[in-house]
Amino acid sequence: SSGINAEYGGAGLVLEFLGTLFLVMTVLATINDKRGHAAGYLQPLSIGVAILVAHMFLVPLTGCGINPARSLATNIIEGAIGGDFYGYILGPLLGSVVGGLLYEFIFSAHYARAPANYDGIKNDGEATQMT
Repeated sequence: SSGINAEYGGAGLVLEFLGTLFLVMTVLATINDKRGHAAGYLQPLSIGVAILVAHMFLVPLTGCGINPARSLATNIIEGAIGGDFYGYILGPLLGSVVGGLLYEFIFSAHYARAPANYDGIKNDGEATQMT
């Protein structure tokens, strides 16, 4: 049976919220060009690690439905809408909105735009091939 572990009940909403918040904050911090790091091949790795960590903690507790579209589609097909389903929709939606607002107004506000050229390294935001 899929669903939020009965032992955690309403806490599943909070867990899904926190998992999505963690993922959104990671993605926004990774793609923020104002942080002064060049875009590169490690950005997808950091997002993948955030998803891995979220799954490691949430799969045993809630099944890790940090994607409300996936949760909605599978529950419609299974005919399992009801009960703790709200945790899979509201948790991620609220987590993504709060994460976006937190990053925009608290974390991102601390970064000035990175200079286009610093220490002889051109930073145009494009990944370069290492030779």
